Amino acid sequence: MIRCENLVKIYKSEETEVLALQGLDLNVADGEMVCVVGNSGSGKSTLLNMLGGIDKPSAGRLFVDGKDIVRFSNTELIEYKRETVGFVWQNKSRNLIPYMSARQNVELPMILAGKGDPARARELLDMVGLSGHYNSKLAQLSGGEQQRVAIAIALANRPKLLLADEPTGAVDTATAKQIMEVLRRANEETGVTVVIVTHDMKLANQMGRVIAIRDGRTSSEFIMKNGIAMPEFGTQNKEETHDEVIVVDKVGRLQLPGEILEKFGFSGETRVVVSAEEDRIVLTPYKN
Repeated sequence: MIRCENLVKIYKSEETEVLALQGLDLNVADGEMVCVVGNSGSGKSTLLNMLGGIDKPSAGRLFVDGKDIVRFSNTELIEYKRETVGFVWQNKSRNLIPYMSARQNVELPMILAGKGDPARARELLDMVGLSGHYNSKLAQLSGGEQQRVAIAIALANRPKLLLADEPTGAVDTATAKQIMEVLRRANEETGVTVVIVTHDMKLANQMGRVIAIRDGRTSSEFIMKNGIAMPEFGTQNKEETHDEVIVVDKVGRLQLPGEILEKFGFSGETRVVVSAEEDRIVLTPYKN
């Protein structure tokens, strides 16, 4: 569903130049549900905006559902954002219109696409656990309920890709668990590919695949260990349930974890000798 090849993004102003992505590679399978984590400024939100068709890379290629969206015309981009991708924002005001009911909010994207369907709006609200709130205005709903309406809106036009930006960032743990269950149910019942960007490690610990971004590149992944059942929300650490693997990109670049760099005294531009020993690649600090 997603293939990123050497994505670069540079933001320029008159005084500064910020390199947000530095050759990022990423693949996400059709129907997969993944989580993207990273510190502030790592590039994860920039990546999400590109997947959503909101921003374009300065260099590299970006394919979604087999199409190079970087080459889309404005008309194709509008169609892509309307039909292929759904977006759940952290700021609920970007998802919801306050003077409309929950059902009207969900139906609006369908009306704008020329296929209004009140029955589908009710069906989606049922799926996210809001069957008793079709006619409720947003002020009558809790923060978690509003976020569930936002998920229903994002699914209204049957997208192939659902993007969620910090969907649990403004709610308590119990509500975050409910939102996560809704996203998982949407993934399982509709087959939509789900990409979640979050700082919430309780959420990340529950995912089958967690992608860590550092300094604008994919640095490592946490993959659920074979034979491990999906952990309950927030009950276990990733180290207990996931294997951490370092990602080597197409030109051989990799990022070693900070604790390893510190342990072996790597600092600045440390030079290393690379050798192959049977089934191992060995990095040894160079000593002249």
